[in-house]
Amino acid sequence: MKTIVIGISGPSCSGKTTLSIMLKKLLGNCSILSQDSYYKDEMHIPIDRETGLKDYDTLGSFETEEMVNDILKFTKGQDELNDKDQLASMWAIDSKQIEMELSTREYGYLKADAEKMCKELISRYGPHRYLVVEGICVFQKEIMDVFDTRLFLECEFEMLKSRRKERECEMVKAGSDKFDERFFLQEPPQYFESVVWRNYTEYLKSCKLNTSEGEINFINVSRKQVLDLVRCALDIIFGELVQNSNS
Repeated sequence: MKTIVIGISGPSCSGKTTLSIMLKKLLGNCSILSQDSYYKDEMHIPIDRETGLKDYDTLGSFETEEMVNDILKFTKGQDELNDKDQLASMWAIDSKQIEMELSTREYGYLKADAEKMCKELISRYGPHRYLVVEGICVFQKEIMDVFDTRLFLECEFEMLKSRRKERECEMVKAGSDKFDERFFLQEPPQYFESVVWRNYTEYLKSCKLNTSEGEINFINVSRKQVLDLVRCALDIIFGELVQNSNS
């Protein structure tokens, strides 16, 4: 069975995981692979030269080769991703908010449109399944050709900072027993400004400079509601897959 691979990248708290979860619900036969599942152990997390802090937001913090191998195995017919999508809901917006979105009339319309899109794609590709690969820096040269379509979620400084602060507060309220211990941490002062934001802007610049026009679809999510983002992503995915089937 053919596997259609959708890549979603962007900074932490930009909405990647939430979008992935919504796409999984809409597309049906869909799995999620989260780059967060491939963090190296603590002793191998690189140190940021400018701040002396551990840098969790750089490519060197991930077991990229292992992730690429898992993606390739799945596209070649492996049935399971083992536990690689278990972290997929960790960083999403409040599950209650997701449930609220699913109960709206707008989601009903979106679901109906997604079903039509899926039927059209079956007529073009035959039976297939989807794999959504999401992470802060998944668009690397070793893996770019694996993706059938690529979405990059851009976010403005203040909104991203606010979202990270909200997430940190929610984690503290929930308690460490709800989360993987290595992710249960309060950021050092200025970590967002000095490490996260700098890594994100450098990665964004690299993606724009080192890829051809249209290779990555950039979406500014700062002023988009959840379902608006999902609608935008679906339209891009469907459009590119139809175009690819004609080439």
